[in-house]
Amino acid sequence: ILDLSHASHQTARNVLRICRERKLNLPIMASHGGCYDVYRHDRNLLDDILRGIADAGGVVGIATTTFFLDSYDDTLRPFGRHLPHAINVCGEDAVTIGGDGPYLMQDPDAARKQFESMKEKLDPDGSFGARFPDHPLVLNTPRRMEVITEYARNGLHVPLRVVEKIVGANFRWFLRGSGVLDPSE
Repeated sequence: ILDLSHASHQTARNVLRICRERKLNLPIMASHGGCYDVYRHDRNLLDDILRGIADAGGVVGIATTTFFLDSYDDTLRPFGRHLPHAINVCGEDAVTIGGDGPYLMQDPDAARKQFESMKEKLDPDGSFGARFPDHPLVLNTPRRMEVITEYARNGLHVPLRVVEKIVGANFRWFLRGSGVLDPSE
């Protein structure tokens, strides 16, 4: 699987173009990021790239990482702006959750220490904009996908059939098509 999540915009465009021109049947995705047209962060992809991934049969995972999605809001609201935008650009069959965070309850002090340690290594000059909490605190639970499901259904009014695709069915379909999962799984 070719993951364009950490690729620059130009690299992602080149990969999509080469795959299209050479008719390469590579499974392509962006496992975790956001929509650059919603919030201009280098980890977010432009609409033409998101659409290209979907057109190639891939999936786009919308992250819950706070600083990817907004300059200051650490709640689920920024995620709530990126998710509908991605669905609009890619279609409901090509969007999934790219949480990029743990599915467990973390001690807040331990989580902050772990974040600070990672920030020191990955963003020492602050140019990436990393900040704590790096995920909305409401997602500090092993029920992360249930919280996202409830928010999408009740807060964003996404139909249940679409939410079910986004929180698992689309990713499972992608993995099956990529040969990672057996078709019976």
